[in-house]
Amino acid sequence: MKPRNPYGEKVREMLRALFSYTPREKRGILYLLPLLVLLSLLVSTLNRPTFEKSFPRYADRVLDSLNDARREQYPDRSTTAGKDSADRSARGELFAFDPNTVSLPELRRLGFTERQARGILNYRAAGKVFRTPEAFADCYTVSPQMFERLAPLIVIGAEFRTPGRVETSTGQTLHRTAETTDGERRPDSLFLFDPNLLDREGFRSLGFSKRQTEAILRYREMIGGFRDAEEFAECYPVRDRFRELEQYVRIAPPPERKPVRVELNTADSALLVTVKGIGAVTAARIVAYRTRLGGFVRTEQLQEIPGMTERNYEMILQQISLDSSEIRKIDINFADPKRLAEHPYLTALARRKILKQRQLKGGWRTIGEMTDDKTLSVQEAEKLSPYLRFTPFESPQ
Repeated sequence: MKPRNPYGEKVREMLRALFSYTPREKRGILYLLPLLVLLSLLVSTLNRPTFEKSFPRYADRVLDSLNDARREQYPDRSTTAGKDSADRSARGELFAFDPNTVSLPELRRLGFTERQARGILNYRAAGKVFRTPEAFADCYTVSPQMFERLAPLIVIGAEFRTPGRVETSTGQTLHRTAETTDGERRPDSLFLFDPNLLDREGFRSLGFSKRQTEAILRYREMIGGFRDAEEFAECYPVRDRFRELEQYVRIAPPPERKPVRVELNTADSALLVTVKGIGAVTAARIVAYRTRLGGFVRTEQLQEIPGMTERNYEMILQQISLDSSEIRKIDINFADPKRLAEHPYLTALARRKILKQRQLKGGWRTIGEMTDDKTLSVQEAEKLSPYLRFTPFESPQ
């Protein structure tokens, strides 16, 4: 048996004393360790540069250095090119010209380059017409500086200011006036016009947008034409500009026609458009609504048609007649759901009630029975009464 080393025993006792902890100290260490780990992670995260933050700064520094090197190698290259272009345009001759007819050599004399001049000619060859001096600036080869220099010299020919002669039904020709009484050119090229004869290009030249122009043409077709300036002002796109346009509106009186009354339930679309106040769109709507109803029983039903104004309705009344003897009726006791759904007076709720009650009781003998059992309201019954037929039925056992 080896003798114990007294020095080794002392060292071991010192180490145990140094690294041994009381239970309270051990608990404290367990609480402290997680906090130290979290603190170290937080510090490392805050001090670490991210790629998103560092790369843009690095890229900006690289681009700045490249631009500085390029400027040192090619000093003031871009500004010099701009000045050269301006100098070339300033060296051109100055003379009056019409951009709709000017030739290639003349454009070169005005200061345009060969490429710019051909761009203007190609723009014109594509069907573009310069109706105002400002329209010339829309051409992509005409720079703002060039237009500013040439604008006082632009003269638009009368044939280009006018999209076509506007003749009234009486043979009167209404000419555009692109100049005021003192000779100053109007910036918007206002001119005398008849809104019943003006085409799309004409309304566009008055300053209306494509959408506004289409709305005016649809409204004109729907009402069968404008009878006077006040009716033209009622068109929605015109309202805000009517005060500006009022002095230029010239609506020719319609030719006198013998009063002919059109029978509302038998007339087709071609005959309906002969009625003043009914255009092609309104005529198509009348025929479609008449088909769904089964025929008109009252002239007041015309007011239920979309787009029918009170003024037009009063005018149409003087030109139509109504025969309700051939109304197409619904056999309410046997009509299928599809037939019921066609009629505009039968709502979805009313149709469900009809089908349910008909399944329970078999049908009805009078319109009064339908109101008694709450299948129809009194108002619905009054509107539907001329359109219903009650065929005898057998009650379910």
